Amino acid sequence: MADVNLWQRPNGNWEVRWRTRDGQRRSRTFASESAAQEFKGGISSEQLRSDSRGLPDLTVASFIEEKWWPTVRVRVAESTRARWENEVRNHITPKLGTLRLRDVRIEEIDNLYLARAEQGASHESILKLRSVLSNIWTEAHRLGYTDKNPVRLSRLPTRKRSRLDETVFTLEEVHRIATAATTIWRGYAAPILMAAGAGLRWGEVAALMPADIDLGSGAVRVNKSLSEVAGRLEIKEPKSRAGNRVAVFHASIKDELTSHLATCATSELMFPSPGGHHLRRSNFARRVFKPSVVTAGLESDNTFHSLRKTYATMLAELGAAPRSISDLLGHAQVSTTLDLYSSRFDGEVHRMAELLGHPRLRVVGS
Repeated sequence: MADVNLWQRPNGNWEVRWRTRDGQRRSRTFASESAAQEFKGGISSEQLRSDSRGLPDLTVASFIEEKWWPTVRVRVAESTRARWENEVRNHITPKLGTLRLRDVRIEEIDNLYLARAEQGASHESILKLRSVLSNIWTEAHRLGYTDKNPVRLSRLPTRKRSRLDETVFTLEEVHRIATAATTIWRGYAAPILMAAGAGLRWGEVAALMPADIDLGSGAVRVNKSLSEVAGRLEIKEPKSRAGNRVAVFHASIKDELTSHLATCATSELMFPSPGGHHLRRSNFARRVFKPSVVTAGLESDNTFHSLRKTYATMLAELGAAPRSISDLLGHAQVSTTLDLYSSRFDGEVHRMAELLGHPRLRVVGS
């Protein structure tokens, strides 16, 4: 018999408690008795089904389509849903779709990671794939379709390159890249300079309007971002409160911004495409940024986002405090800034020692 119980909590909510096939106790709270009863019935039928005939005989593809997707569609944001759908369609279903869910082994998950790595996927891309796999198998285990989670013990391929080892463009190199971009179209230099000169993300650059920029003070108001979901462009507010901020651009890009405003900008877009529309990230990277890096004579596999790191590095080298850099970048926590750019602050403790009157700092224990 299925071990599933329902009771009402003192605060009026209803709680379903049940024991999984491996003996673990689980619980879930609902605002109404009817919702709790419905959930209890589902758990009971799943457990009875498993108790009487063993684990359900579903393929990975069938479970995703019949059980997982219906819950995902109502509990995650559209942008996340589109990203997960891409992972499922392009990577998970082709490799694992025909396998029985209950029989998938850790080795087969590992091989999926290796296949993505051999295709040239970045470590971050493989982490996103693992996140989707983990979500699928966690739900499968919760519903009783499998008694193990192979994703939990799977191993990612060795990271080939750390973010801290990534080459960061100097401001002089950024100007060379921007100059190379003008050979494709005059208006393509300014967004490159803005990303490096003010530390903006791609979506923030693409959403800027002329009214957001004060050339006199160097201030850039960041209160929106362009995102692309399933090929559709949308203007959204920054993801966090910290993202809604005022940035400051480097004075060396002022002349280029002034010229750009006079010749290329529209009333609604600071950095439009040649046709007057929003720039698209993938098109800009493929047609403009990467060719311009090559034309500038720089051998680098850095992305457009690397320009933002140029800004952070420049501020760190000028002696800016991590909190100030975090505010300008729009990070919700200073720890994010330190995690991403810790190598840029290696000299900070020595600089603080000098300010406190110690000409040479000897680290205790060294």
